[in-house]
Amino acid sequence: MWNKNIILLVGLVLFASSPFKPDNRRINALKSVYISYPKQDSVLKDDVKIEGSTEISGFVRSEIAFAYDSNSSNTWFLISSYEKSIKDGILTIWKTKEITDGDYRLRMQVFLDDGTIIEDVVPQLHIKNYTNDEVGVVIQTPAPSLTEENLNKVTDTPELETTNLSANPLVVTSQKVVSSLVFGILGIILLAISWGTLFHLRIK
Repeated sequence: MWNKNIILLVGLVLFASSPFKPDNRRINALKSVYISYPKQDSVLKDDVKIEGSTEISGFVRSEIAFAYDSNSSNTWFLISSYEKSIKDGILTIWKTKEITDGDYRLRMQVFLDDGTIIEDVVPQLHIKNYTNDEVGVVIQTPAPSLTEENLNKVTDTPELETTNLSANPLVVTSQKVVSSLVFGILGIILLAISWGTLFHLRIK
């Protein structure tokens, strides 16, 4: 009987320290950190107001960057970086006339004081400053190319900042949250079964 009690106690301790248990902070982060505009498949031109929210406990700073939609190299171009959180407001201005027409994606990252990075990505954004949608032809106006000089203007910083990083294990995604919840529920079920079995054996 004592051996079974010891095994049950060890199992309870392991479950309590398991990395798969639900993380309420990460779940709440998905609700607090987001880009509300522009939406996927939006057609954009001129100066675009990027709206959303970065207000979350433990906020350190946020970064907003863009990349080509077919971004296989994971290279991002910084638009802005802030050390003050914003709740449901304008996060920054994206000057789309300083890049060529095409398909892009937008990424917002929020860095927390425990090292966690929360991100929201909006894909398939169509920049069309120099394309006439009605006739499907390009307007005869010189389009700024994605040069270092223009990119410096977009970032509002002296130098172009790019990142080329592998996947960060601290980045929170919906898939990680679902996996955490599933493992947490399974652990609770197993714990309930163990207690039921122990109680049944004591009755006998």
